[in-house]
Amino acid sequence: MAFIYQSIILSIVILLTACGSDDLSFHIQYDDVGGLKSGALLRHGQDTVGRVDDIKYTEAGNFDVTVTIDEPYIAAAKSNTLFMISTSDAGSKFINLIDVNTGAAQLIKEDQLIVGADSYSGTSQQWQNQINQVINTFSESVSKAWSDWERQTLDEQVAYIERELDKVIAQLKNLSESARQSIEMEVMPQLRQQIELLKKRLEALESEDKLGPIEKKLETIDEMVEA
Repeated sequence: MAFIYQSIILSIVILLTACGSDDLSFHIQYDDVGGLKSGALLRHGQDTVGRVDDIKYTEAGNFDVTVTIDEPYIAAAKSNTLFMISTSDAGSKFINLIDVNTGAAQLIKEDQLIVGADSYSGTSQQWQNQINQVINTFSESVSKAWSDWERQTLDEQVAYIERELDKVIAQLKNLSESARQSIEMEVMPQLRQQIELLKKRLEALESEDKLGPIEKKLETIDEMVEA
């Protein structure tokens, strides 16, 4: 009898725990699921944030994919988040949550139906996010170097600017036109400001020849941005 009571109590505890879950369940509509299956993972960056609960083919001729996002990651599910079906290195399908950092966005609600992203729009947004991260990281690096500027020797200043310009050139080769223009507007003014200060110091020491390689790199960047 005691065992029966314990089993009943355990069942009640499990039921209450399930009912009290703060996980988020909603629906994603796709025209094609491309091999996605129930139990597939939802991923946001490097984190596994949820799973696919069910996939149904509807009378409208599309797929209704029921998903659940675990409570700690609900903030990643916004109205402008892109939910793209992707393939892992191991070949399994999963849903990739891709952030869109433009405009205000509300959190997705329980049982809400949203439209999934196709591979073109999802991949394009992923690439744009990577570009933005490169620009932000590079801008922070330049800002920090600017604060350390007065503590550097002349040769250190010259070497630093050459290294940073080389980074810009390497990054510009793989960026879109809009991203190149962002670097030109957000990053280059700070570098040009440093170069002007360095130029004055070199002129005072009659060592302007050290600016030759730097000026050539600037010309290369201008050509790449205008291309």
